[in-house]
Amino acid sequence: MIQLTQNGWLGVDIGTHTVKFAQVSRRKGQLCLRRASCIRFRPSTATSSGDALPDNIWRAIDFGVQWQGRRHRGNVACVLPKHCYATQFARLGDGNASHLAGHVEQYLRSAYGDTLNQHSWDYWHWPVDESEEHAEDTGVVVVNRQLAESAGKALHQRQLFCQTIDGLPTSLARATRYCSRDFGKRVHAAVDLGASQALFVVISEGLPVFVRNLRNCGLGDWLKGFQESLCLTSPEADAILQGHNLSPHVAPLADAIATMTEESLTPMLAKIGGEIHRTMDYLKSHRRNCVPTELSLFGVGSSIRNVATHLASAASLPVRVWHPAAILDERETATIPLSLLGPAIALSTLAWEQQ
Repeated sequence: MIQLTQNGWLGVDIGTHTVKFAQVSRRKGQLCLRRASCIRFRPSTATSSGDALPDNIWRAIDFGVQWQGRRHRGNVACVLPKHCYATQFARLGDGNASHLAGHVEQYLRSAYGDTLNQHSWDYWHWPVDESEEHAEDTGVVVVNRQLAESAGKALHQRQLFCQTIDGLPTSLARATRYCSRDFGKRVHAAVDLGASQALFVVISEGLPVFVRNLRNCGLGDWLKGFQESLCLTSPEADAILQGHNLSPHVAPLADAIATMTEESLTPMLAKIGGEIHRTMDYLKSHRRNCVPTELSLFGVGSSIRNVATHLASAASLPVRVWHPAAILDERETATIPLSLLGPAIALSTLAWEQQ
């Protein structure tokens, strides 16, 4: 019998406040989002030994892999929380690709010393213009080996078999491939407006070539203050920020809430816009080959109504909320914005890249 539908891996994007899950299927060459979920948990980066993910993340994962009363089992690919890995860039190429692995290890050895043996790493390389003397040409992601092995073991105990552990910059780069057919041919940027931080990633030919944390632009504290100041539940706060219909007991206060939301949101978006503007100025002055032509928004902040319009003027380039034009959304209920699921969707499609 010919198998007409093939499931991708389960993509698991572990953040500092939520875990996002997505699974894509392939049917007659068409990619389809079959199911997804987003589970909040009380944020904590502390662990007893520093080499394992905290229990609240595992409780969220246990809850998130339940679909229609059945527990998911099978292959998964994961993005770890941002504090669990380091992304670095350097000029390491010498024109001989066979030397690159040794250059990467030497570079890391100078940074980590004897502790390098406690880490695992991966790297990617891209060509640069010789006229850009200080331009990096190699990206490296480094993770504590014991933490990665501990996460893999904990997943295996749940009959979730981890095939790949990834970082957010490379997952965002993969996700942007699905925006349009020619997106990989242009230099573009992805901004993950997350709870703990906002990450600006420049992507060229499908690879992250520049990464910057936008200073003091994490939305977690702002979202918590917004929710508490209006005495809202998390779903009510989400509905207001996304422009959905309000619950009956909140609806009579719609006008007042809209005014307070605008007053609270405007300075936060202005701060993010200012940091994007600073980053663009730096790229134009120092990394001219890395100046993006478009910007895609991901993360919790991407679900805020009209956020792309607010940020477009500061960025001085087209800004849009990420939407995978190449993937059909076949979820029974699409309550989770697709732009929150970008990295998890990209991880799910790795199943076919590995074949």
